[in-house]
Formats: sequence, structure tokens, C-alpha cells
Amino acid sequence: MRFTGNPLTVPVSTDLLGRIFNGMGQPLDGGPLPVGEASRDINGQPINPTARTYPQEFIQTGISAIDGMNTLVRGRSSPSSP
Repeated sequence: MRFTGNPLTVPVSTDLLGRIFNGMGQPLDGGPLPVGEASRDINGQPINPTARTYPQEFIQTGISAIDGMNTLVRGRSSPSSP
């Protein structure tokens, strides 16, 4: 690999559905190299944390250690901090 000053891109198309690739876009399933309709940056778009909806539905487990230390709310996959 050589530094070009541009982000790494991979070809994308609907032919990639169901295939398995490594982080560099190389096939791991024994299939041919992908031929894409477009090329996309492997870094993707950054996530805007302020765009998330504020969690409001508290889930009470009845176990004080969980309820006090790890506040659980509906709609989130990880515990939120107070």
C-alpha cells in the first residue's frame, strides 16, 4: 500500500450483498474482486452525537446495584450516564 494523500475507497454495488470482505475491501469468501458502480470512502460519515434523541423511558430492574450504577433506558443498546 502506498500513501496517496486520499482516503482509501472501495467499489460498491448491489453485487456485494451477501459477500464477505475484510477491512480493505478484499473478498474473504473466495469470490472475484468486486466491480462496483461507485466508489466509497471506507471511513464513512462521522456520527453526530447531538442528533440522537434524548433517552427518557427509564427501565427499572428492581436490582439496586443495576438501577443505581447503570441507568438503563429504552431504545439504547448501552447504559447511559446520568
